Amino acid sequence: MNKLGEKALPNCMTVAPVRMITHSEKKIILYDIPKCLFRRDEYRDINYKNLDTMKNKVKEFNDKFKSYLKDIYVNINDFNISFIDNFCDAFIAGYTEGKNMTKINQTGVNKLELLEYCYEFFKFGFRDWIHGNKERTLATLEVSKLMKEFIYYMKKRVDADIIEEDISKELEDYSRPKMMMISAHDSTISAYEMFLAKVFNNNDANNFYKYPKFATQIAFEVVTDDSIDSKNKKYSDYRIKYYFNDQFIFEKKMDEFIKNVEANLWSDEKIDEFCGFVDEKEENTDLYFYLMIIFSSLSVIFLIIIIILLIKSSRNKNRISIIKEGVFLENSEAKE
Repeated sequence: MNKLGEKALPNCMTVAPVRMITHSEKKIILYDIPKCLFRRDEYRDINYKNLDTMKNKVKEFNDKFKSYLKDIYVNINDFNISFIDNFCDAFIAGYTEGKNMTKINQTGVNKLELLEYCYEFFKFGFRDWIHGNKERTLATLEVSKLMKEFIYYMKKRVDADIIEEDISKELEDYSRPKMMMISAHDSTISAYEMFLAKVFNNNDANNFYKYPKFATQIAFEVVTDDSIDSKNKKYSDYRIKYYFNDQFIFEKKMDEFIKNVEANLWSDEKIDEFCGFVDEKEENTDLYFYLMIIFSSLSVIFLIIIIILLIKSSRNKNRISIIKEGVFLENSEAKE
């Protein structure tokens, strides 16, 4: 704290920078954009139509819980996959947070049985329905932008370690943090699982995948051996360890990990193409073009109004002049 010129914070508290993501970063917050949301739902529909596992889960929900829930949702004859997805998401959150869920209690449904079903539904849902096609299209789409940031900061950290940068310089900026924490949805965590299964486990996704329950975390850790000569360190001397809820899953050499991951990530151009985004330059050009048309139209209208007002003003001056002249003549004649 002396280097910051400040007193130590109470209770050993530490300030950590929080990386905020804005809506302008469309390559990260993809599903807030209707075009990409539509493409995502297209793939979900295709996956669902080709998956007996999900069709069976929907049938199971209706068989087990429809008779209990029909009085709450009176306008629904059959609970489809989209309804179950939203319902289970809300139910798991409410149950985990200990909410009363008065209406659910009044139905007499077995909440533990319903909870178990919802966990199973999401296990198959994220693995098969959402990220289910062979190419893991939606998983790759979702992780591509943020994974590039992870790799960028991993490299920055290792570069600083290789050149044995003075640790005091780390106080100057946050370009090479020792730790990053990202808040994410369970679907995002599932996307990373599916993506890594695609890259490193080929078709062994079923054994690799673990459903992310409440407060699940995945972690990438960069490590190296102290025995390595610090003067001759290189990327291959560093390793990436991958954890799921602190459970070690696999380890790869850092250069191998980055090479394989980057080869499977989508470029911004590919994301634009998939989601139907217009290139930002084209968007700006189109906006400029439309603004110019509007500005030109308003300028013409304004000019016409000015001309009309000037003509009216000129006529009024003539009338006033004539009246004054008439009055002057009348007064003159009166004097004579």
